[in-house]
Amino acid sequence: MVKLKVFHKFDNTSEALEAVTKLVEGTPSKGLHKYLKNNCDDGEILAVADPKLGDIITEKLVCVFCYDLFIYFCIWLVSYVTDLLLSSRT
Repeated sequence: MVKLKVFHKFDNTSEALEAVTKLVEGTPSKGLHKYLKNNCDDGEILAVADPKLGDIITEKLVCVFCYDLFIYFCIWLVSYVTDLLLSSRT
């Protein structure tokens, strides 16, 4: 079963932009590093949308990442359903 355990909201757009920039550069931001360290148990498997990000997370933290066709489909499905739900509200 896939379950959302924790959600972190950015304080402002500049913080979100900084986090995305760090990810594009191939390094997790301090906020992401702290978030994962506080919320991932040793040996826990983390589903990640980008295999490169998964490799970075595995190098920096104890979490193991998983990326396969099933994960890709789940992420696509969540995105698709979110778009449908948001478009129906307008």
